[in-house]
Parts: sequence; structure tokens; C-alpha cells
Amino acid sequence: MMILDFSSAKMVLFRPDLPIGTADSLEWYLKKYLTLLQSAGHHVRFDLPDFDNDQYKPHINYSLATRALEHEELCADVAVHGVGELSINEYLRETWLDVISKAQGFCGEPPTDLLSSCLTEIKSTWLGHLDNHFHLRFSPPRVKALCKHEVVLYFTAAEIHFHHSEDFSLHPINSFENWEFAFIVDVIEEKVGASSSLKLDLSTARFCQHLSSILAQDVHIHFTHIITFLQEQYMELLAIYSMLCIYYPGGYHSGNTEAPGFDDISDDDESEWTVEEGGSKSSGTVVWTETIQQIALYGFDHMVAVSEVSINALFASLHKAGGSLAKWKYDGRFKGEFSNIRVKLLSGNKALVTFTIDEGYITLKNRFKHEFTSWTISYEVDIKMVDESELHCDEGWLARLSGLLFGTHEDHETRSTVKHIVLDFAHAKYVYKHSSFPGMWDKGPLSAVDKLKSLIHYMGKYLINLSWSGHNIIHSTPIFPHTHQFGLTAASFQVVSKTVVTVTNCLFEHEAPVIMVVGMTRGRALLTQIISWGCGWVGPSGRSRSHGTICLSRESFLEGKLLATLELVNRRTTVVPRFPRENEQEWEVCLTTWDHHQYRKNKRCNWQKVEKNTPGWLEYAWDHRDEWSYEHEGTREETSAFSVLCQTRNQLLIPTSYNPRSMEIKLRGETLLRLKGKEDKANWNKQSSAKWSVNLRVNSGPRGLHVAIEEVHPVFDKTVSEGKWVTDTQTLLEKHLPRIVDIKEVVKELKQVFEGAWQYSCAGSKTYSLVSPTFTQNGDLIVQLGAFTEGSTTKTIASSTASPSRLSLFSRAKAMVGYTVEAPPLHTSNSFLTASSATATPLLTPPSVDADRQFVIADGSDHDEEITDDFSMPTLNVEQPKLAPPILKTATVKPELIPIPETETTEPDITLAGF
Repeated sequence: MMILDFSSAKMVLFRPDLPIGTADSLEWYLKKYLTLLQSAGHHVRFDLPDFDNDQYKPHINYSLATRALEHEELCADVAVHGVGELSINEYLRETWLDVISKAQGFCGEPPTDLLSSCLTEIKSTWLGHLDNHFHLRFSPPRVKALCKHEVVLYFTAAEIHFHHSEDFSLHPINSFENWEFAFIVDVIEEKVGASSSLKLDLSTARFCQHLSSILAQDVHIHFTHIITFLQEQYMELLAIYSMLCIYYPGGYHSGNTEAPGFDDISDDDESEWTVEEGGSKSSGTVVWTETIQQIALYGFDHMVAVSEVSINALFASLHKAGGSLAKWKYDGRFKGEFSNIRVKLLSGNKALVTFTIDEGYITLKNRFKHEFTSWTISYEVDIKMVDESELHCDEGWLARLSGLLFGTHEDHETRSTVKHIVLDFAHAKYVYKHSSFPGMWDKGPLSAVDKLKSLIHYMGKYLINLSWSGHNIIHSTPIFPHTHQFGLTAASFQVVSKTVVTVTNCLFEHEAPVIMVVGMTRGRALLTQIISWGCGWVGPSGRSRSHGTICLSRESFLEGKLLATLELVNRRTTVVPRFPRENEQEWEVCLTTWDHHQYRKNKRCNWQKVEKNTPGWLEYAWDHRDEWSYEHEGTREETSAFSVLCQTRNQLLIPTSYNPRSMEIKLRGETLLRLKGKEDKANWNKQSSAKWSVNLRVNSGPRGLHVAIEEVHPVFDKTVSEGKWVTDTQTLLEKHLPRIVDIKEVVKELKQVFEGAWQYSCAGSKTYSLVSPTFTQNGDLIVQLGAFTEGSTTKTIASSTASPSRLSLFSRAKAMVGYTVEAPPLHTSNSFLTASSATATPLLTPPSVDADRQFVIADGSDHDEEITDDFSMPTLNVEQPKLAPPILKTATVKPELIPIPETETTEPDITLAGF
């Protein structure tokens, strides 16, 4: 039986001149009528009952008998599984054009398998011995939609030549043009993500006589031979060479609204890049906070994840500078004005690179100049890492790039080489599925072939020009000698993706792959680990994805650079006793610091990790206790004794919680001096202690990171004494402790790493800035790549101690916006410290300058700066001579305009055992 689907019936008016109201009323009543017919069972058409073998039962093919196409109204706007006829035919034309471009060698050598071009041309000799010898050249195939499941597939033979033998060099016996063969074929829908691809079920192909060409009787025999060939052999060839697809979403074809394009790639000006803000944490911040703690470095010292966004931002930035990326012409035969180059990263170290020519012209083989607009051509290219000696670039450009990479390195003369990650334009493969050429087909298929051939030829010249200008370089990494302590001495790269991304599916929604540059320092052998996607490698940054992520291993940065540099603080704050020299008094107390001690100054004062399970913090400590005593007794004089105790304990707290605006490292310590003596049967003791604390802030801003510190004076507790002794322990301690706990050398090291341009890699001719640094619980440093910046570093500003009134103003403002969490007080517990040592004392000693706010540059020079509303530390690009601090203007504080998120982590309440 046959059942009619009345529920999906569509009204076709043979009199379109009916008034709109009349047509709507008629459709409403007719739908009611169809519902009535279906309720009465008249939608079922019964056939004769089948009582025996149905091999003799006649099969009625209603599609072959239909004359629906003779009436345009019946098949108007019919979609095949939701895809319009126009989109299908455009896809078939582009497929045909791609096959012919490969067959004629537009993009390289012609294929060795001639049958791979059967969609455009075929000879009987390619199939072996046949009774008939012919040569067919096809125009692009096309379809006409009959219904949702069926189409008429038209093959148009633009040229048909028949020969007596297999020698096709001889003149053909008959030649014909524009024969059209129609087949009715079922269409299968295959889901591709949220979209659908359409394929022909060639097993259902049926030749339709009345829709094909009508020929004279004398040539009908030739026509019959071709029909037989198409039915019995040609359809099988199309299946073998995967030419069954008549529509695949994801390209740039007109009328295609299903496949996403490059909407996720921003063309925004880099100057508008902002650091993520907000008092409450966004979902992206929460996810990235969890992701950071899952990141593993696989044994590498440095890992740099370069995002797809970064590569496209690079080309957008270069495009704004003009040059060949914006306009290019070739010998008067080609001219184009280009939009930004677009890049999609693919698995397998490949990329899809798309060029859009907004307007231009090409010269065809007949010397005619064809003008066009909005042509898009895409290439699949390999991503490679090459040595600078392998680049075929302009030498002047390479020299400028070398200066950009090494101009800020003090030891840049000792570099070994530079490793560049490049797009291999020399072996680019044209990708027709992601190309679009409006107006190319206006003058027929042969003209379209000529235009494509010319475009590919001139674009090949353009790609050579881009490579010569260095615009194929997307990332550069300097390689240093094996003796270098921090820079990479070996590097490689991988494209890491969550799922397999290919040319076929790259424009569908997916997590974009990243280019992962990995390397080793200090001459260590390069590992061959395969990096997995894990929880992702690129975090949120402002209103868009960040440019990437830098991961520095614990051994490389925290232990190899930060802790090693902070040993200087331990050296300068560790007070130790020494024995009196020959020319000194016997009972004189002789003190010095570690870095001036005769025997200890060449020994390390290394920090030790405190193994505490404190969420949100890494804790390191330095503890040194030095006590010696001197006593004598005899028959000549009474027994005398004298002892000196020096103890220093320093703490370092490193946050491991993600804060997009700021990272605050806390450093604090306490030094104790205790003297005991016995003389003339009298005992005495005296002790003094000093405390200090400094916060080192790494703030993120639109232009990168700024390292800011506060100048801190040690705070001395009240001296505790028993008995009489003329030695003033507090004066002794003040004499040997630094007047100012100065960590400018530490800041200098951090400035070289963090501030300004990242010095250990760059994006072509652009340099990265850094934002939002975070340490993991393992001690690895994770930093996001921010906007591109200039290849220069800046001075680090260290804020000096503010006057009480000005300090109060800033404290109130910071408290209102949740700027920091106050450090917990140091707790002391030791028998030789009395209660008086815990007397409340201001941490910061008031400066000699009255109410003026003074800023001290980290290299030691002074410079005055007007207070601004944003509480960010100013940055100087040149060294300034010392100037007398002028009186500053009063600034109005508006904390509500600076939404700085509060840090939710709390510091560990640490007790210094033994104090």
C-alpha cells in the first residue's frame, strides 16, 4: 500500500494572482479538508494482495513518471533535508572546480591516478578495454530537488568524442556537445555536529528519459552507449573516489548559514585589551582557578601555549601597519586589497590559513583583466619549527627581529640561535571547501576555470612575498648556550588539541587547539613527551580569550631564580657573632651579618620549604641560630662568663590562588640578640629583637605586569634586661641590621622576567606582555600572555613609606575595594622573650620627609610622582637623577571606580617556634 502524508501537504497555487486574503482562507479550508480525508482513511492507497512470489509483480516508479518539474510551482523552494537547492549546486560546482584544478596541476603536479578526475573528464582507455571508444568532458553536475528525499541529478557532457580505436590522437568519427543525462537518486542525510551533510545513494540511481536530452534517431545509438556506461561503471567510479557528497557544511559558500565561521576570532584593537575585573568571580575565573592546579609540565622547564586568538591578533596587528598584508600588486597583472589573514589551528601540526581579497583584479590568459570583490581563498599549510639559518627572509628584517629578541638581554652576544615557528607557505595546499569566489561563474565553467587558475598562480607569488617579508613567522624562541641559567637551551613544539581537528571539521564549534612550545634550560636533554589537552591550556582574560599561557617549572623559576635571589635577604638580615680580634677588648660584643662574615659569606642561605598543608599558600623558611660563650676561671681571678645568642628567622609566603589583578608575595622576619654574663658574682642578661615585613606585589594591567614593593624599616621592640650592663643591645642590633630591608635586587630580577616585554619568546615581530601570574601547589609558575607590547622594559617603582595621614588615606581606600588581606601578626613563643617584646609598634618607621609621598625606583634612585586615583605604581622608562621631593598635590580618591576583586584566600597563621 501507499500512504499519503497529508499532514505535511503544501499548497501550490496555479493562479498566483489570487488576493492574499483569499489564498490564506483557501489554504485553511483545504487543510481542514485533508484532515477529514485522513480521518476517513482516504490517505491510504491499497494494492493487490501478494499471495505468492513477488518477482513477477510490476514495480511502479512514480518518480520516473512524474512531470512535476514541468510546473515550476510544484517544486519551488523545495529543500532536501533542510538544505536549499542553490547551496547544493554551489557545492557541486566548487567540488567540480577543485577536481579540475588538481587534474590540470594548478596547485602542483597533476595526479598520477587519472580516474581521480572522473568528475570532470574521462576516457574509455582509462577503464581498460571497452567495445566503444569515447572521450567525455563534463560541466559541473547539478541537481533539481523533487522532494525532501529525492533529487534529479544532471550530468552535462560538454564535449563527447567517439573514436574508432584507442588512439585518441586521431580525428574522432563523431563529436557532440552539451548532452544532458538525468538520473533520479535518493539522498541520505548524515549528521555532522549540529548540521547535516548530504550524500547520494547511487544504488537507487534511475535514468530518466524525459528529463534528459532529446536527440535525433541517427545518434541515438551513441547516446545509448553513454547511458549504459554511466549506469554500469561511472556511478561506481564516483563511489570509489568518494564523490557521493553533494553538500557538506562548513565552507564559505553563499546561502550557507548553518556552519560557523571565524566569529570567535576577534579583530579588536589590542589597545582595548583589558584585565578581567569584577568583585565577584566569573565562571571563567573559577574554571581557570581549578585548571591551574591541574597543569603538569611533563618534565619540561618552560612551556608556552600559544592560542589561536594570539596568532590572529598578530596578523590583525600587522595588517593595521599596512604593507603587503593590506595591499599587494604583482607586475601590473594582479592587485588586491586584503582583509586580515585568518588562521585555524589543526591537529597534526597543520593550520587552515584564509585570505580574503576585498577588491582587486587578475589578468587572465587572454590578457583580459577581471575585477572582483570579496573573494576568499584558503590553504592548508604545515606548521614547522626552523632555525634562523633556514629562513629565506630579508636580511634587514631578520636583523630587526634579532634586535627585538636580544636587545634587552645583557648577555645577548652569547646567544646561540633562534628557533622560529612558521607557516610553511612554500607547500601550501589550496582548500576549495573553505574558499568562495562570488561572480566567478558568471561567464560559464570554462571562464571560472581560467579565473581560478590565474588566482592560484598570483596567490602563489603572494605567499612567496609574505615569507620573504617574515610574515609567515608566528612565534620565535631564542636559544642560549648550555651555560645560560634561565633561557632555553633546547626547544621543540607540538599542536595540542582536545579533539582531532581537520580541514573538514575545523569550522564547527570546538575547543581551539594551541601551539605548545616546550624547552629545557641549562643544557638538559630535550624530552619527547606527548602533551595531552588535560583541562585546557588557555585561561580567560578580560572580554576575550587570552593570547596563551607561559608555564615555568619550579626548578626553573621558583627555585632557580626567585628563591636564589631572595637568599640575599637572608644574608643581609642574618646577624651572627664573631670572636674579638687581637686589638679589641676582651668583653666587647662583636657582631656582623652573614654576607660580611669571614667564613660564612661564601656559603648559601637557602630557603627551605615548610611542609604544611596550608590551602592557598606555599611557605618557605630560613632559620639560623648562632650562640657561643666565653668563660674563664682560675686561682688568680674570679670566675667570669659571657655568652652571645643571635637568632634569625625569615618567612616567605607565596600565594597559589588565582587573582587576575594581582599576586602578592609576603616576606617577613625577626632577628633576636641576647647577651648573658656573670661577673663579680653578679648575673645579668639583655636582649633586643627587631621585626620587619614587606609585601611584593605583581599587579596586572592593560599593558602587562608591574612589580611594586614597599620600603620597610625594621621595627625594634623594647629592650629587656636583668642586672646592670653597659652594652646597649638595641644599638648593636640597629648597627648591624640594614637600616632599610632593601630587596631591590630581587625586584630587579623579577622585573627582568615580568615587566615590559617577555624576553624569552615573541610573536613574529611583536612581543608579548604578561598578566595574571599564579603559582601552583607544586611551585610551578603559570602566567597568561597578554596584549602585544613594545620590545622594551620599564623601570620598577617601589613605593616608599607614606606619612601617617597619607597612609591612612590609602589604607581606607584599599579596604573599601578589598585590595589586600592584612598579614597576620607574627606570634612568638620562647622563654627568653618577655611580654614586653610584643608591645604594639608601628611596622613602618615614619620617613624624614613630612606629608609628601615619595616613590623610590627599584634601582635606588629617587623620583617624585603625583598620586593618582588608580593606586597603580607609576613606571619610568629612563633613569632619573636624585631630586628633592616636592610637595605633592592632594588627590581625590574614588575607590568605587576601581572594582578590584577581593582575594578569598587567607594567610596561614604561622608561629615561629623558638621565638
